[in-house]
Amino acid sequence: MFAAVALPDAEIPVAPSLADWRALLLASDCTGEPGERAPMTLDDDLLYLNRFWHYEHEVAAAINSLLARRNDAAEQAFGKLFGDAAEIDDDQKRAVLNAASKPFSVISGGPGSGKT
Repeated sequence: MFAAVALPDAEIPVAPSLADWRALLLASDCTGEPGERAPMTLDDDLLYLNRFWHYEHEVAAAINSLLARRNDAAEQAFGKLFGDAAEIDDDQKRAVLNAASKPFSVISGGPGSGKT
């Protein structure tokens, strides 16, 4: 059915350790740490194209800035609008309150989960 394949006696290559990879990358002119000017950025153990490292940090800063704001009026209006309506379950109430009271929300879920 299947023929056995003979492997050569050569050693199987082993990848360098993470510390060795970091040292090799940082020794290159192409890689720098955050804040350094280079085409690639090595941040902890993550390697980015420098442009994408900056994009990620700009987006994270914008989201954190939005999350720091709060809309107390939305929380007060929430009680008047929804009260104890039986047709809205607790998860949906929390989702609506979160979306209305914060300037940034991520809404996810499969079909029929109440995103609308």
